[in-house]
Amino acid sequence: MSAYGVALVAALREPIPRRREQMHMSFGTMDQIVCQVAILLFGCSAVWLVGRAEVWRRWGYIAGLCAQPFWLITSLQNGQWGIALLSFWYTYAWGQGFYNHWIRPQR
Repeated sequence: MSAYGVALVAALREPIPRRREQMHMSFGTMDQIVCQVAILLFGCSAVWLVGRAEVWRRWGYIAGLCAQPFWLITSLQNGQWGIALLSFWYTYAWGQGFYNHWIRPQR
């Protein structure tokens, strides 16, 4: 066995140190909790409603639009610019659904 293999086996046998702080889960500040609950409620409702075959489908686009400010706030607070850009794209997509199901005249 090579020296690299011996070092790897020795490293794998060592126990993994666990710190107590790593196992603690924080829910964050009150505004973060509100944003997370709003994302959960509006986001899940939007996806569920859009997947329906009945007239309830059109309400999913409104729920999706309601979730977007919370996505944007959360992503900007945590410096997640990729999610912030994606939330603008989702806002556009939910807006298209809103336009097509609520504003545009039926043919």
